[in-house]
Amino acid sequence: MTDQLDRAGWHVLERMFPREALTTRLHDRDLGPMRPPTFDAFFVRAEALLLMDDGPSEELDRRLDSLLSNGMPEHREHDEQFDAWVRAQAAAC
Repeated sequence: MTDQLDRAGWHVLERMFPREALTTRLHDRDLGPMRPPTFDAFFVRAEALLLMDDGPSEELDRRLDSLLSNGMPEHREHDEQFDAWVRAQAAAC
């Protein structure tokens, strides 16, 4: 396993670790093979989690509003709970 990580894994992971790089990849919807449109909500949630650490902001509001507006109806309750939790965490920063 460590040999495989040394050969093919660490360089990929190291590019993803810096917060700015991860934010860019999320914004570009570039995390490798995950391309189906149904994955958009996962990207929006991940962006919201990164933004949450910086406190309340218009950008965070846009991401959360997008999730609630464009989410799948069967995920609405979960999206609302996520929205409330992220906003509470951001307010505590």
